[in-house]
Amino acid sequence: NCFSTVPDPTVVKSINAYPNPGNGNFTLETNLTGKLTVRVFSKLGQPVFYKKYSFTNSNNKIPLDLGNLSAGVYIVQIINEGKVISQKIVVN
Repeated sequence: NCFSTVPDPTVVKSINAYPNPGNGNFTLETNLTGKLTVRVFSKLGQPVFYKKYSFTNSNNKIPLDLGNLSAGVYIVQIINEGKVISQKIVVN
C-alpha cells in the first residue's frame, strides 16, 4: 500500500511549538497523554535533545530550552504510543 506512510491528520494537530521562529526557548503544547519522548534533530539528522515525560492530563506545555544550539532549522519529534509526530522549528 503506497499510502501507508501518510500521517493520520488527527494526530498531526496534537503538537504546537511556539514561538516559531524563536531564540531557542520554545514551548511545546500538546493534548497527548501517557508517556511521551521528545527528541530534537539538526537538519543533518544529528540528535541534539532527548527527554522523556509522562502526562495524565491533556493540554500539556513542555518547556524546550534549545538556547545552546546554533541558528538554523531543527526537527522536533514527539513519540507517543508508537506514533511519531514531527514539527520543524527555527532557532534565530
